[in-house]
Amino acid sequence: MDKLPYTNKCFVGDGFLFTPDGLSLEEMAVLLHEEGYLSDDEMAECGGVPALRRKLYDELSENRHHYSADVDRPFDEETLMEKAEDDRLFREVNSYADYLGVNDPLFMDMIITFEDLQAFGLEVNGKNIVDAELIAKATQLDNVVMERRLGEASNREERIIEMVTWILAGRE
Repeated sequence: MDKLPYTNKCFVGDGFLFTPDGLSLEEMAVLLHEEGYLSDDEMAECGGVPALRRKLYDELSENRHHYSADVDRPFDEETLMEKAEDDRLFREVNSYADYLGVNDPLFMDMIITFEDLQAFGLEVNGKNIVDAELIAKATQLDNVVMERRLGEASNREERIIEMVTWILAGRE
């Protein structure tokens, strides 16, 4: 994949935008064109790559969003409030993960969703999401250590560990 001058942005429940085994910009442009995010005119310009780069820049640097032409997006006040809350949480996640030095797919798989935290009565914030991701990764690497840690955990950490165990078991 071409190197871009952007930081890698992680999306809760989806993962990181740029990964070593990810699509090339050309492949991504084709898929986005099929979904209506890039027009025929944009695809005619070098296979859509320049348009894709502009849209990535808008999203990552300018906080401007682009949507598929195939999907109706009603922008009522509730939709805008939800989008603003999602953006705030994504910023919190990225900021806290950057602070800890773990904003990388090596440390976080981004399997935790907002709904997971809500289901376990945990506050939906960046710290809880990142901590849950790190606990999930640690559990996958060494389940015994995490079981021992459960005895020393605070109530919040216990709930996060219970949630992660539930998620890793397939959310059943």
